[in-house]
Amino acid sequence: MEGGAREVLRIGKVSGVVNGLAVVRADIDVRKFRQGSPVINPDRRLVGSAADIIGNVNSPYLLVKLSPGASVKEGDELFLIFSPPRRRSHHRRR
Repeated sequence: MEGGAREVLRIGKVSGVVNGLAVVRADIDVRKFRQGSPVINPDRRLVGSAADIIGNVNSPYLLVKLSPGASVKEGDELFLIFSPPRRRSHHRRR
């Protein structure tokens, strides 16, 4: 697979849902939280995408933009599909 293997990482439990965004207390290294990455529930159903990181550096929260029709509630666990960044080619165009 291009760009390396994809991992499924538990990002944490939903603390609340506001205006189509799930607020999740971060249980992962936030450096792996890439904007736009797919977010799934324990049944591996897509619920949304990674939107932003907020809060204190020592206790961050993650925002997940929910997909239309997705349903999550306080206490639900969510998972991120993490793909390592692609390596840039050092070939020059001529």
